[in-house]
Order: sequence, then structure tokens, then C-alpha cells
Amino acid sequence: MRSDANGRGPDRDARWLPWTLAALAVAYVAVLWTNPFGTDLYTPDSRGYIEFDPHRTAGYPLLLDSVTGLFGTLGAVPGVQLLLAAAGFAFLGWSIQHAFGAPRLALAVALSLFGNPEIAKFHGAIMTESVFVSLLCVMLGTMALLIATPGVRPAFLSALTCGVAVAVRPAGISLLPIWPLLLWFLWGPCAGRRVRLALAVAAPLLLCGAVEGIAWRAEHPDPTQRTSLANMHLFAKALMMEPVPVVAGDDLDRFLEVARENVAPARRFVAEAPDWQTALLTLTRYEAAGQRRWFQREAEALAERRDTSLNQLLGDVGWRAVSAAPVAWAHNGLVHYVGLWGLYELLTPSASQVYAAYMQPSERVPFGESARIRTRRPPHAMAWPGRVVMAAGFLATVVAVGIAVVRRLRSGAAELDRRLLLAAVCGLLVHGHYVFVALFGIALARYSLAVWPLLALCGFLLVHYASSRWSLRSLA
Repeated sequence: MRSDANGRGPDRDARWLPWTLAALAVAYVAVLWTNPFGTDLYTPDSRGYIEFDPHRTAGYPLLLDSVTGLFGTLGAVPGVQLLLAAAGFAFLGWSIQHAFGAPRLALAVALSLFGNPEIAKFHGAIMTESVFVSLLCVMLGTMALLIATPGVRPAFLSALTCGVAVAVRPAGISLLPIWPLLLWFLWGPCAGRRVRLALAVAAPLLLCGAVEGIAWRAEHPDPTQRTSLANMHLFAKALMMEPVPVVAGDDLDRFLEVARENVAPARRFVAEAPDWQTALLTLTRYEAAGQRRWFQREAEALAERRDTSLNQLLGDVGWRAVSAAPVAWAHNGLVHYVGLWGLYELLTPSASQVYAAYMQPSERVPFGESARIRTRRPPHAMAWPGRVVMAAGFLATVVAVGIAVVRRLRSGAAELDRRLLLAAVCGLLVHGHYVFVALFGIALARYSLAVWPLLALCGFLLVHYASSRWSLRSLA
């Protein structure tokens, strides 16, 4: 069957799709309700959300308070997260069909979400990943509707969901740059509505930011208490980057110089790692330890002398270091970026043996106990399959973004296929998220998985677009 330039095929009887999506959602909830994967409710990071630490944004703690107030226990959180996820997955499938008239594409996207066991494990823990994935699906669904038929309502709803996602998970900030890019892609079809659409995007984003700030200050009345995880991450990167030149020679530089000298064995240990996975596994653990567990007494004493907070001090040191060594910072970010795409935490049998050999004897591992470095890591059955999927996802995102940008520059937005445009948006969001995490955080598998809806949707949209183009050419 032929499709038009916007990716919408001829009218079909797709009444079966909503019922199928509803059945999948009900089955998903029924299967996962008893936590078959045995996911622990509490993780090391859960306490920060439950107690609403100053470095957490207000979105997720507000959800926890709401669930506790409604059901009387935090034990109800997994059920609520599961229901939200099932609804979000089904909504994304419905939106794809409504936007592009492609029921099989919509079903494929939904199945890729309902059938992903790694995503399913998120729902059982008090962590932001599950809710973030659900919000991401709603954002993508409403964005698909916006791309298919530019209008104020889908723009407002998509931006509102984006703002809530940022309030729930700080790394969601990486989603924000997509809005000016999307308006650029839609410049032609938005003629006569550009100002209204821009306001429809800006207003809910600003509203979410204001509400989150008010909610945060209700729990922490002193605004100077607000801390940033990025400050701690950048300080840890300053410890592990090579080289970092001295800039001013003041007490901040002297503190960093002494700290880096003490951590030099860890940097050498990472640099001498026998393969990229061992290097990433040790680097991420050292950076995680450097955020809080190393040099805290010295940093607190220096912060007191400078009449500033510990978090601000770490941020001052970290920002000064990365500004003085931008190439080293970029290299550090590239290592983490590759790790996010490469799923470095999943080891093949040979990589597991190499890792264990490098860690033995454990006494040779610098700061191994304080960095909580495991001396053995068993192989994972999904190591190669997972990397194949991620490699395909990387290729799909690059191709989608490249074709969409070239077509936009050559022909303008009016002739840009809407499926290709949404695929490109997904690709830009994935790369933007990974770059943000790589530069201001550490590579963790859950950060890769949190954007699975983007990867899946990009891949399926690109295949659907390419197959329709091939069909049109064969009929020409």
C-alpha cells in the first residue's frame, strides 16, 4: 500500500489496535504485579528521594509523598509506577497510529516496550527511571501528534510532559534543547502559528520550573541549601582527568593539586587497564567514590574557611579544572559516552576473565575498598545481543538525523516526511542525553536504558520510512 509524503498511509480499519494495546497493558500489569524479577524496593539512592535530599529535584519526592498519603505505604510505589508505565506504553502506540496511520508500526513500538525485561525491572524500585520512561513515552506520543498536525494543544501537552520529566529527573534537562530544533524542522508547516506554538512550548516549561522551585523551597526554605550533583561529578572528574594545569595557584588549586597527587595511583590503574571495559568499570567507580567519600574533611574545612557550602566548593574546583583542561574533559566525556552506547557493564566470558585477572591480587587495586570496586564480574548472557541492539540503535539515530537535516536544508520543512522527522528528533534526544550524562555524570547501564523508547521508536520509524520509500520507487 502506498503512503503519502507525510508517512500516512491510506485509511485502514485499525479498530483492533486500541483493543490490542489495552490487552497488552492489562497483561503487562498482571504479569509484573507480583514482581517476578525480584527487584529490590530500596536501592542506595532511594533514601535521597524518600528524605528529599537537597540535591534532588522535587518531582519524584512529591510522587512518593502522594503515593504514601493515598495508600499509607511506600510499598505501593511499584504498583503505581507499573500502572503509569503500562498507560504510557499504550498511549505511545495509539499516538503513532493516530499520527501516521500505521497500526503495525504502532504495535511494533508498543511490543518493544512491553517486551523489554530490563525496563520492567525499573518499576519495582524507588528510583526515577520508571516514571521518567513513562513520561518520555507520553512526551513522544504528543510530539508525534504535533509533528503530524502542528497545533497548540499537542505542543502544550508535549512540553508540559517534558517539564515534568525534568522535575522528576535532573538529567531530563538534556531534553530541553530539542524544542528550538523541532520548531526549526517544522518552520514551514507552522507558518502563521509560529509565535503561538513557541508560547505553547515555553509556557508549560516555565510553569514546571516555577512549580518545582516552589515545591523544593517548601521542603528546604533556605535557597542556599540547594546543591547540584553536577558539582560533585565535576570534582570527581577533576581528580581522574589527565592533565589538569594549575590556573590561579590559590587555595582551591592547592587543594586540588594535593587531592590529585593522592589519587594518582587510581589514574594510573585506569590508564593501564587491559581493555576498554575494565578501564570504564574502574573509572566509573573511582569517579563515584570521588564525589562524596574522598577528601570530604579537607573540603569541608576549606569550605568553612572560604565561607561557602561544601557543594559550592566542589563545584568551584570542578568547573575551574574542566575549564582549564577542556580537551581532557572532552576525552573523559567521550569515554563515558562510548560506555553508554557499549553497555560496558555487560561482560562476555573473555572480558570477565580479563577483568578478574587484572584485579588479582586485590591488594594491587588502589583504593579498591573505598571505591567499592568488585574484583570479579560474572559474564552476562545479554552482552553481545545488547551491543548488537545498541549498535543498530546508534546507526539508526545517525542515519535519521543526517537524512532529516540534509533534506531540511535542501528542500525546506514542507517536504520532510513526518516519520523521518520524528525519528530524527528521537536520535537527537538520545545523543543529547548521552552527551549530557557523559560530561556531567558517569556512564551507568540504567542511564542507557532510560531512553530505550527513543531508540526503539527511532529504529522502527526509520525502517517504516525506508520500506515505504522503497515501495514507492518499485511502483514508479
